[in-house]
Amino acid sequence: MEGLEQQLEEFMSIVSDPTANNLQAALHLLSQRLEALQDNVANVSTPGFTARRIEFEDELALAVADGNPFAAKAREVASDDPRDGTGNNVNLGKEMVQLTETALRQQALVRALNDQYQRIRIATQEF
Repeated sequence: MEGLEQQLEEFMSIVSDPTANNLQAALHLLSQRLEALQDNVANVSTPGFTARRIEFEDELALAVADGNPFAAKAREVASDDPRDGTGNNVNLGKEMVQLTETALRQQALVRALNDQYQRIRIATQEF
């Protein structure tokens, strides 16, 4: 029975892999950024609308260093881009570039997470 408990403990340490946790936390934060960017684009013609930015990189780095990436919280800040005649400060070109960059980062993280899960599947097949 003791050998089975040790195998189970080893299995659980593989499943709760820190790398996978870091990737999942980053994906969650990127999805918040993506939502804000989409909202900005949707409000490009709304008078008085202030574009939002989602910042999290520094906090994520600290949380990862502390071993708890899910503790990282996104910080929402108002864009300081100039306003047009209606008081709106959404810069559509800038938003589209940031949307593309965020989508590419998400794709890279999903690819890395899939690779990590594949390694976990291979490792757990030995149990």
